[in-house]
Amino acid sequence: MRVVRKRWWLLLLILLILFINTDKFWQTIYPIQYKSLIWDISEEFQQDPFLIAAIIKVESQYDKRRVSKKGAIGLMQLMPATAQWGAEINNITYTDIEELARPDLNIRIGTWYVQYLHKKYNERTPLVVASYNSGPTRVDNWLKDQVWDGTLDNIDQVPFGETRHYLQRIQHFYDIYKRIYQ
Repeated sequence: MRVVRKRWWLLLLILLILFINTDKFWQTIYPIQYKSLIWDISEEFQQDPFLIAAIIKVESQYDKRRVSKKGAIGLMQLMPATAQWGAEINNITYTDIEELARPDLNIRIGTWYVQYLHKKYNERTPLVVASYNSGPTRVDNWLKDQVWDGTLDNIDQVPFGETRHYLQRIQHFYDIYKRIYQ
């Protein structure tokens, strides 16, 4: 009887170890909500869907109703002025800032903004991410004043702790998503 119990537990342990080493397991630990929407819109704007998913994860934890203390709205935490600007450029109509909580609208404008930042910063993603968090004016000043060279290798030079941490968190989720969903 004891041998049977030991073998049963050993078999269970082996199965558990095998399951933990699967992408399916890790996808349940790190789910990407709105995945098809993120992938479709990322393709439309030629952006990396893993980066967009990481931004959404860090910005809102996939809570479409999140509103920050500063007034940023939705999944990608868009500031109303930035959203309005992006909507005008992309011929997107919405009637009220509360509509920015709609995942399709929020992800579309947010992904366009990431594309805009990629063009502005010559595809240098660390600069894009830092700018998404602290604003392009600050990042431009850091570069102009040679405070930060815009690389992850020198992230300790970023003068704002919040932005340093933001860059690290985005990179963390980006790496995880890319590994388990690719």
